Amino acid sequence: MAILLVDDSLDDCLLIGAYLKSAGYVVVPTGSGKEAIHYLARLSSGESLAAIDLILLDIKMPGFDGLDVCTRIKSMQQFEAVPILMVSGDTTQGTILLAFRRGAVDYIRKPVIKVELLAKVSMILRAQQDAKLRLESEKTARQKANIHPAPTIDVLTGLMHWWSFDELFEQEWGRAAQEQLPLSLLLVTFENFKNFNDSYGYLTGDECLQKIAQIVQETFAKPGQVVARARGAEFVVLLFGTGAEDAKLMAEHLHDSIEALDLGPLVAVGAATTNPTEETSRSALLASARNAVLDRK
Repeated sequence: MAILLVDDSLDDCLLIGAYLKSAGYVVVPTGSGKEAIHYLARLSSGESLAAIDLILLDIKMPGFDGLDVCTRIKSMQQFEAVPILMVSGDTTQGTILLAFRRGAVDYIRKPVIKVELLAKVSMILRAQQDAKLRLESEKTARQKANIHPAPTIDVLTGLMHWWSFDELFEQEWGRAAQEQLPLSLLLVTFENFKNFNDSYGYLTGDECLQKIAQIVQETFAKPGQVVARARGAEFVVLLFGTGAEDAKLMAEHLHDSIEALDLGPLVAVGAATTNPTEETSRSALLASARNAVLDRK
């Protein structure tokens, strides 16, 4: 398996690269975020380069820092599902939280300890491989049953994947504008989910996300209600024709339902509503929902 290593420190790049190579991984070293993005762009254009299974990304770099690079990679549809492991000496809670919000799956501190690095890399790649196998198995089963594939789903939770949701979001936005109806969006996030994973393990974290996904799906199963997994430990609910007051009540009910599960992580649910017009946008609605989440924390 090939790992894209992004670090402006030559010493760290050589050391981490040596650790990874000792475990049999192919390492593609890059010295900056710009160089890493360029490599992925070349790969996306069809050049004969090593396909990337995991990205190790330093945070403190000149030019594009690791958080900006993480955002850019997650905006590239071909690489949106490639896991990103952040590597940095910055252990402040705000930086770690921001890394997860940008799409990182885990965080490892410098100076890097070999056994910790290889354990996390192995665990992330194994989970990624298991997800791919489940997806292939489901695809094969549908083909044998001659069933048209459903919208792309997130293999862990069984919910609609973000990319499919975004396409549906655009369609529903246009329909709401045409019918002059409101559109509401709920955003579900979790505080310190990284700490929860570190304390109880990733299998427990995955089970937690699966239970939450189930209750969100069961709560919003009516026509005009769409549930999807966003990025990391985030879920979104699109409510067609639902006004602001009803959306807030639904958000409070969902929050209470998840809290009643007593799973561990603190949950926050934000709600935002708009009437789609030429003066409004989907990104603004999502930003309003995210601000509503921050207001509740």
